[in-house]
Amino acid sequence: MACRKCHPGGGPLETDREGHRYDEYMKKKDYKLGGDNDFDGDYYKALWSKTGVLEADCLLCHLPGYNYEERVRQISLFNFRWAATAGAGFAKVIGSVKKSEIPKVVYNLKFFDSQGQVRLPIVKEVPRENCLFCHTESDYKKRGASYKMRDDVHTRAGLRCVDCHKAGSQAGDKRIFGVEKHEIGKGDDPGDFVCDDLDNTVRECMDCHGQGLQGAPKALHKGLPPRHYGELHRKGNTFQLVFTYTPVRVWYKGKIWPVNQAHSIWVGIVRPGGCQA
Repeated sequence: MACRKCHPGGGPLETDREGHRYDEYMKKKDYKLGGDNDFDGDYYKALWSKTGVLEADCLLCHLPGYNYEERVRQISLFNFRWAATAGAGFAKVIGSVKKSEIPKVVYNLKFFDSQGQVRLPIVKEVPRENCLFCHTESDYKKRGASYKMRDDVHTRAGLRCVDCHKAGSQAGDKRIFGVEKHEIGKGDDPGDFVCDDLDNTVRECMDCHGQGLQGAPKALHKGLPPRHYGELHRKGNTFQLVFTYTPVRVWYKGKIWPVNQAHSIWVGIVRPGGCQA
């Protein structure tokens, strides 16, 4: 439940630790709804055979206008099997497994052709808004600044996330090149350990600022600016209280890097006499 907002499904939201799909394996083992079920941690008191599972939802990224809030709401109702359908918007899901009801699906016929095939405006390149639904707050806590025009020069220049975070056949790094791999170029967060094997597969700064790609100005770097501007996080997606800070420089993997002193949960700005967070 805690992962429902951003996790696209699949993996541990679909299969147990042995690789069995929860709902199918529960029926195969004749496990009981809400039962002890051999005191197996994956099935103890579980309702998988009724809730279904959260399969990988491609539309979470590739459908403009995806209704994330509705998907989250359906998951909170234990309607796992139907959450993607509701999020995509081609049907309404009525009822709640959590309330011991059987969900009913009411399709919106305007999304179907004469052959009964669903037709949605799926796109190849992920819209920036789809990325930011999950990454606005999580990335703010890591980088100390929001993706607003006021404090993000790349947003101000009209760049999209996929312009730097390449994937599939557009990727330049051999670790992720290839449509079938479906990896996405990433940077290197020293404070985290997510997919470290893919560190620095994102397009490098000098790819653009050294070669002028994407219309980027070539960087002269006569010096480092002494001050940066950021915003303190208040709640939701609202950011307040503009402040200035000096980036901290650290020795990391053989190079000097400017970093944000940011905790994985809360941004911390070190000041004389204490830390304001």
